Amino acid sequence: MPRVPIAIIAGLIGFALYVAAVMIIADTVLTWHWAFQAMYFVLAGSLWVFPIRWLMFWAILAWALSLGSFPAWYGAALFSLAWAGRAIAANGIDRALGLV
Repeated sequence: MPRVPIAIIAGLIGFALYVAAVMIIADTVLTWHWAFQAMYFVLAGSLWVFPIRWLMFWAILAWALSLGSFPAWYGAALFSLAWAGRAIAANGIDRALGLV
């Protein structure tokens, strides 16, 4: 079975389980101070991105390797992510975005 359908099924099931866990924990969090609630919901709303991102890269890697080379857009995306990471690490987020 190709990786893309596996990634889609795993992503949907994993996301549903993640949302269920976040909702169960949210019942307890709602009794906390509003600042801690805000931190919880910001983290819970953004942490799902990392496993899904990994799953997307895993799914497309086999396809790209089957072509014999990476598509141009894939290489450009990886290059721009690497460049942005280096710029932020070297200069801080405000200088990397040109805010200073």
